[in-house]
Amino acid sequence: MKKILNALLLTFLLINLPCFADDFHKYYKQAPSYAIKDFKYDNLNRIPINIKIIDDVTTKKNLAEGQKLIFLTTEDVVLTPKKVLSAGSRIIGTVETISKNDIGGIPANLIVGNLKIEYMPQIVLEGKIIKQGANRALWVRPLLPVLFYVRGGQAKIKKSETYTVYYTPKDL
Repeated sequence: MKKILNALLLTFLLINLPCFADDFHKYYKQAPSYAIKDFKYDNLNRIPINIKIIDDVTTKKNLAEGQKLIFLTTEDVVLTPKKVLSAGSRIIGTVETISKNDIGGIPANLIVGNLKIEYMPQIVLEGKIIKQGANRALWVRPLLPVLFYVRGGQAKIKKSETYTVYYTPKDL
């Protein structure tokens, strides 16, 4: 008898569950159209800047936290009507975090942040470059006694890869 009651209760809940979801739409009110027209979308604009590194960087070589890395812009970017960032401009990034790879298939990690334009240090760019090496832990752990000394992959920033960072103008 208890099983029959539980089955009936479960059936009732499954049938009526979509009704509870519809209550949200009954009480949801859309913002009036005049509020949307007066909202300034210009404050949300972010200008994308595509960059590439000058030389390949890997966690296998001597990298240190706080080390500066040089990137170049790949195309002309208009920051404001008076400021234009030409292609080939230098962007300086700082290595924020390095974690070395380890035995057991654990990969290396590399985070580059604090990106600034070389001749315009007052302009701070948004975004970070986060790279991770090959994670070999998934196939090493089941065979742990045999493959215990297998290391994870190195994190690499290649000069063939393009990264996008953003500039948000403060006074539009």
